[in-house]
Amino acid sequence: MSEQDLTTAGTPEWAGLIAGFLYLNGILTVKSTTVDTSTDALDVSTATSFEIDSTDGDVTIGGLANGTPFQLVLITKKESANNVIIENNEATGTQKILTPDGSDITLSLYGGVVLWYSGSFWFVINC
Repeated sequence: MSEQDLTTAGTPEWAGLIAGFLYLNGILTVKSTTVDTSTDALDVSTATSFEIDSTDGDVTIGGLANGTPFQLVLITKKESANNVIIENNEATGTQKILTPDGSDITLSLYGGVVLWYSGSFWFVINC
């Protein structure tokens, strides 16, 4: 692979941006943010990884917002206190989340979920 000046037009050979993830020399890089309040419209337009801080109480995610088709999102629980609840098909969710068994997912200690957006719904693909 040849060197490429970042000031030239076009995308460098070694970089690629796919659904909010930056691939740099084969390493996946994501932008992460911390969330500590419940929401039915978690804005996923500015980050791909969300660390949920449940120190002050349960945090419920009932839907996402501003997702783009084929986007992947990571949601992780970073504190052992309280619960993080991922709601299945929440009525007031902006972009609704569908879980594998149709039930809400409760993360009581540590853990996380990976979601994929079809353009209509967010699907939990790993938890």
